[in-house]
Amino acid sequence: MLWTPARPGSLVWLPSLLVPRRSPVPAFAQQVSGRRAVLTLTTFIVGTVLLSLTLHVEKGSRAFVVFGLATAAAWGIGALVSAHVTLLPNRVGAGRVLVQAGAIGVTLFVMFATAYQVAKHTPVLSGALDSVLGKADAAPRVIVLVVTLTNGLAEELYFRGALPAGLPVRRPALLAGLLYVAATAATGNLALVIAAVVMGTVLGLVRLGSGGVLAPIVTHLTWSTLMLLALPR
Repeated sequence: MLWTPARPGSLVWLPSLLVPRRSPVPAFAQQVSGRRAVLTLTTFIVGTVLLSLTLHVEKGSRAFVVFGLATAAAWGIGALVSAHVTLLPNRVGAGRVLVQAGAIGVTLFVMFATAYQVAKHTPVLSGALDSVLGKADAAPRVIVLVVTLTNGLAEELYFRGALPAGLPVRRPALLAGLLYVAATAATGNLALVIAAVVMGTVLGLVRLGSGGVLAPIVTHLTWSTLMLLALPR
């Protein structure tokens, strides 16, 4: 089923991928070892520092690509060594999930593209947007695309996969979303923080709705590709 009520008896319908599964495959580990928790938190610190450095390099600097790939490596390697990451439960229809995940990514792009046309005329946000877009325009488009997609993939493996599974808390998905925003806030860029709040919320719901990280990966990469290649400026 592609659409489902937001709650039993509700007149509000949502894409089924945005509604947490009622009988989910165990999404996150019930018991978390001290070693896993240490690796998970270490990854968060290292990745956050590298992300901040990536967004603070001078426009046109090759360090943008170096730090960008280093950030992706930190998230990705940290995810793989700190916890088991489930791509997609076997009983979930992969085709339906991938189509819906891609459609959510396209919808997010339309929303962000519309908001961008307003935000670029807002003094408090225009400078932050120029800073981000300036980084994207500083290197050949194909290189920026590789850095962007590699980071998107690695972020989902960590923030929607390893991080919730690696911390002994009652609401791991919520904490993962908050830490995703916190990591972005370290860049000091208001536009990115706002984007992280929206994306973290949606991607977290997609993760809970699908039971694995494959769906949020598809949503994130679809959105990132369109934002880089199709955003009207």
